[in-house]
Amino acid sequence: MGPEHVFDELTKALKDPADFVDFDLPSALKEWKLGYYIPIKRNIYLTKKRVEDDGIFCSCSLSSESSVTCGKDCQCGMLFSCCSSNCKCENKCANKSFQLRSLFKTELIKTEKCGFGLIAEDEIKKGEFVIEYVGEGMGLLKSILSK
Repeated sequence: MGPEHVFDELTKALKDPADFVDFDLPSALKEWKLGYYIPIKRNIYLTKKRVEDDGIFCSCSLSSESSVTCGKDCQCGMLFSCCSSNCKCENKCANKSFQLRSLFKTELIKTEKCGFGLIAEDEIKKGEFVIEYVGEGMGLLKSILSK
């Protein structure tokens, strides 16, 4: 079975098919071709970019006993934030997923009714960083004004 059938299999596994409501994209979006998709590696900021912090949030320290630092007890990690490039733990910091860009291999696929989807080609364990959201982030006000 190919990756394009993954979504069909997932919907079959849902509990009560009687509650399903067929989703159908507007025709203009159905005609949208993959050629219109431009991959980017970093966010394109439409508003002022957040200033890089100076690592003051991280209170972890280098230890000769441990091969990595900035684990589950790291203050940045507890705040769901990556340590900055200025983290004093240097190359032992395990909380720099964005800077290290160690990403899983993924594939963009066209689905029958829901536009495009992203599937993983690698096994992903629970809690692992998958990929940074890259795209336009809109605040509530901008979202309302754009309608």
